[in-house]
Amino acid sequence: MTSESTFVRQNMGARMRLQIYLFLICILATVRGLAIDVTLLPAHSDQPAGAFDMIDFVIQDGPETKKFRLSVPENRASESSRHIRLYGYQIKARKPSGYAPIFLLGGGPGQFFGDKLIERLNHKPTGGMLGEVWEFAETRDVVFVNQRGAGPAFMSMMFMTLGAPVGEPYDHDAMKGRIQENYKMAIDRCAQQGIDLAGYDIMNVAADLDDVREKLGYEKIVLYGGSFGSQWAFCYMQKYPDHVDRAVLSGIEPIDHGWDSPQGIWNVIKRLEKRIAPDRDKLGFPEVSLTDAIESIVKRLESQPVRAKTGKTEVVIGPADFQRAMLGGHGAHRETHESIAKMPKFVYEIYMENYTVLAAKAARKNSVGASPLQAYLIDNSLDISEVRLSRIDNEPGRRWIGELNATYKATRDVTPTPVIPESFRILKTDLPVLMVQGDLDMSTPFENAKEQMEFSSNAHLIRIHGGTHAAIMQIAKHDPSFHDHVMRFLDADFSNQTIASLKLPDELKLPPIEFAAMHNPED
Repeated sequence: MTSESTFVRQNMGARMRLQIYLFLICILATVRGLAIDVTLLPAHSDQPAGAFDMIDFVIQDGPETKKFRLSVPENRASESSRHIRLYGYQIKARKPSGYAPIFLLGGGPGQFFGDKLIERLNHKPTGGMLGEVWEFAETRDVVFVNQRGAGPAFMSMMFMTLGAPVGEPYDHDAMKGRIQENYKMAIDRCAQQGIDLAGYDIMNVAADLDDVREKLGYEKIVLYGGSFGSQWAFCYMQKYPDHVDRAVLSGIEPIDHGWDSPQGIWNVIKRLEKRIAPDRDKLGFPEVSLTDAIESIVKRLESQPVRAKTGKTEVVIGPADFQRAMLGGHGAHRETHESIAKMPKFVYEIYMENYTVLAAKAARKNSVGASPLQAYLIDNSLDISEVRLSRIDNEPGRRWIGELNATYKATRDVTPTPVIPESFRILKTDLPVLMVQGDLDMSTPFENAKEQMEFSSNAHLIRIHGGTHAAIMQIAKHDPSFHDHVMRFLDADFSNQTIASLKLPDELKLPPIEFAAMHNPED
C-alpha cells in the first residue's frame, strides 16, 4: 500500500517520462526518411518459450531479492509467434512460513516496476508500498510482475495524440477520426517491425502471470492490485481460479468495467457537495449546490461557447472544454486530495463567469503528445458488453460529466486484439477477496465495488469515506489499524472459516478535506 504521493509519482511521473520518450520516438517514426531502430525492442527474445533465468539482485542491507526474466510467446494463439521477455522481481521471505506468496499487479495498463523502485528496499521503509512489501516479506515471498508491453523495452509501441484547435470548442466527434487515424498508423508501423499486436490482450496478460507463478514453483498465489491491477486479478481469477489463494484489491475495476461510468463520477460530485455544505459560507461559495452550478455552466456553454484570452492566446470554450478541465486535475493528479480540494472553487469561479483558469487549461488542448499502445490494446480486448455500453451512454449524469470513453470508441473497431467472450465478463466467485474502495474515487467509482460484491460470495468491502483512487494508500497512512485488518485477512485459514468470521470493518474514515476557499488567490 503506497502513500498517496508515492502513488502519484509512480503512476503519473513514470507515465509522463514514458510519454516524453514515446513522443520523441513518434517524431522519428513519422518524419520522412527516418524510422525506429528495431534495437529499441530488447523485449524480443531469441530464447524458446519457457526459457527462464533468475539472478541475484543485490540490495545492500535489504531483503534477499531475485530478478527474473521469462520468455513467453508474443501471441499464444499463433503457432509461429515470436517470443518476448517478461521481467520481474522476487523478494524472499525473511522467515518462511508456508503462506502463499503475494503477487503485486501494476495498474494502468502500463505501470512498470523497475530496478530503481526495488533498490529502495535497502533499509526498512517507513510507510508506503515498499513499507508494506517489507512487512509482507517477513513471512511470505513477494513478487513484482510486469505487464507485457509496459516499460522502456516496449518504447516503440505508441501512437501520437494530436491536439485540438484552440479557436473552436473541443468536439469529441471531430477528434474521433484523428485519434483513429493515428492509432491505425501506429498499428501498421508495429506490424512492419514484426510486432504481433494481437498478442497484447488480457488473455495473454493473464497467462503471463500464470507462467510466472509456475516457473517460480508456487501452487497458489495472493493477488494484490489496484485499478487495472484489480481488473487483471479478476481476469486471472476467472481463468485460473485453482491457483488463487485470495486477493486484496482496491480501485475496483470489474472485468466489464473498463469503460467509465458518467453517473458514477456524478455520484462522487454529489458526495463532494455534502462535504462542502457545512462550510459553504466560510469558503465563500455562492448559494447554489455544486451539481446545480455544473449543470448551469454546461447549459450556458451549450447555448453559447465563450471566447477568453490567456496571455496572447484567444481560446473558444465549449462544454467539453469545461468538463475535461474539471476532471483533469487541479495542480496535482486528479485523484489526490489536493486536487479534489480545489475542484469546487474551480467550478464556482466559472459559474460566476471568471474564466481565467479554465482558459489557461483550454489553451493546452492543442498539445501534441503520445500514448502507449499497450494500454488501449489490453483495454480494447476487454471492451464492453452492449448492455453496459447502452447503460452508461444513457446515464443522466453523462450530459453533465461529458464523454469519458472517447478514445475507446475511436479505437475499439480497429484494434487488432481479440475481444473476450461475453461469458468471461461477469466473475462469480467464492474465493476470499478483500476490497478497499474510496467513495470519492473519480476513476473507478464506489459503485464498481458494490456491483462486483453482488457476485462475490466470500468477499468483504471496506468503504473508505473520503478516499480517492488512492484510498488504500490514504487509509494506510492515516489509520494504523488498517494494516492489522489486512494482515488478519492475509493470515486467515479459509479452509475452515469464511471472510465474514473475521469481523472486518465495513467502513473507515479519512480526515475532512480542507477545500480551497474563493477568497484565497493562491489556490
